[in-house]
Amino acid sequence: MRKKEKGLRWIMFLISLGLIAGMAVCLYVFLHDEKQYREAKEEYEELQGYLSYEDTEGETPPEESYPHLEIDTDSLSAINPDYVGILYVPILDIRYPMVQAEDNREYLHKTFEGQNNFSGCIFVDYEAKPGFMDLNTFIYGHNMKNGTMFGSLKRFYRESGLCAADPRFYIFTDDKVYDYRIFGYEVADVGSPLLTRIRYLEEYEPYTELIRKESSFSNEEVDLSNHPPIVTLYTCYGSDHTDKLLVHGALKQIYERKM
Repeated sequence: MRKKEKGLRWIMFLISLGLIAGMAVCLYVFLHDEKQYREAKEEYEELQGYLSYEDTEGETPPEESYPHLEIDTDSLSAINPDYVGILYVPILDIRYPMVQAEDNREYLHKTFEGQNNFSGCIFVDYEAKPGFMDLNTFIYGHNMKNGTMFGSLKRFYRESGLCAADPRFYIFTDDKVYDYRIFGYEVADVGSPLLTRIRYLEEYEPYTELIRKESSFSNEEVDLSNHPPIVTLYTCYGSDHTDKLLVHGALKQIYERKM
């Protein structure tokens, strides 16, 4: 009998030890994740120091309607030679430097300053040509639970009318400002043709018609009849990250930046 009781105590000890070890691992993972979140947040807050609003009151011609950001391009390029511009989504207060590498893996888990971090960086699809004039260009970012990177894109789903209130985003390059109007957003599964690049003009209308059909948002003021270039903001969606949240903007105008 004593031998049996001793065996049960040993089993209970092993179970308790396993539970303690499991909790220790969970705590380690939690603390590690929080550390990475904090480090990434601090880095990108520091990078905001290279961006500021210009005081252009009384100086901006009335036909120009883009937000005037003063960007220290030289410093950003010195920090990272892969720098290609700033993405600005006013309604979500997204203002991030973007990069473009030789493949789409480079910045999945590397920050703008080159630190290993699961927050990664906002990056342009490696196949996109310079100038954002492809029929559709993907810009990728992680859907971070603290709302950083493209984590705030899900607010379009959660806050009714948010996108309609200000359906704009901008890309600032060294010498130009690209002005986009959001005309749709949707959640697509991994097999959706919406996740593929348009390579030929004859693919444009079927692609945009599918966006209109699947979209949770409609902006009929955006005219697609002349095939304006599209930029799609692309991030993961859902608990298993297999679905993708896509936000589509059509180019409205290109401005020459006042330096």
